[in-house]
Amino acid sequence: MSALELGSGSYRTPLERSDSRTLEPDYTGTIHTWDIDGTYLDTDVSSLPRLLMTAVEFAVDKRAIPGTPALLKGIRRGTGPTHQQTPLYFVSASPRQLRTVLERKMLVDGVEHDGITLKDQLHHILRGRPEQLRNHMGYKLAALLLNRRAHPTGAREYLHGDDQESDALIYATYAAILDGGLRDDSLRWTLAEHGVHPDDARYITTLADDLPAGGEVTRIFIRMVRNRDPETLATLDERIIPIRNTFQAALVLWEQGEVDGDTVLEVAQDIPRTRSLAATIDDAAIRHLIRVTTASRWRKTLARSL
Repeated sequence: MSALELGSGSYRTPLERSDSRTLEPDYTGTIHTWDIDGTYLDTDVSSLPRLLMTAVEFAVDKRAIPGTPALLKGIRRGTGPTHQQTPLYFVSASPRQLRTVLERKMLVDGVEHDGITLKDQLHHILRGRPEQLRNHMGYKLAALLLNRRAHPTGAREYLHGDDQESDALIYATYAAILDGGLRDDSLRWTLAEHGVHPDDARYITTLADDLPAGGEVTRIFIRMVRNRDPETLATLDERIIPIRNTFQAALVLWEQGEVDGDTVLEVAQDIPRTRSLAATIDDAAIRHLIRVTTASRWRKTLARSL
């Protein structure tokens, strides 16, 4: 549980955060921050009954989204001749009581990480805040900002989420805070507009005020679960990359120099052939997620390799 002194008292944000790694202060590489439900694991937490169902599953019951374990391992490995151990963190609205189950699932999948932050849902129940069980904006912004305060100022961050709830809005808001354009009264008004509890809003505003300038969100990946218009998501922030599957994320990250070609192939091998990989590549190129030259190269590579 994290705490921050506010005025004459102290406020504890309802989350449980772990961080097993200290990065060098001059680190200017990348950090990848992932949601879990609907982004790494194929779970739906868009309603309270589905959230409760997810909470009672065992690790063996949880299914990873196709290609995602391969992508996570590829990100962690990096592109150099040796294992780079790229910093990897999870921020999830899953209840904190699920930590052991989630860590076991990651162990089964071979997914290494540096920390997991989970929501303390019981806190909201005991304090008569049932509306905050489904409103994750306050929780996730606090979690992201707490992580950022512990990370080097010059680190560049990639964010990964889905469109089951409001990840795109939350990540775009977080990016605007880091950019310095959303602080003080503007931030308070934004949080109030989206139903964040006043206690959480004050906490988030103080976290933002104390944040050093210089942090950067490089890309925001949003997996389209509900098949919404990708252009609608992109209007929130030009850094948002709406993806139809993990393979499209792998292509973009390869182009960005975040993963190697082996990772792209490993992800491709795990993607169900409900539509051809060539069509998936074409869709990414048409929507300008990747360059035309990238699309051409991977069509040829996959034709030879798969």
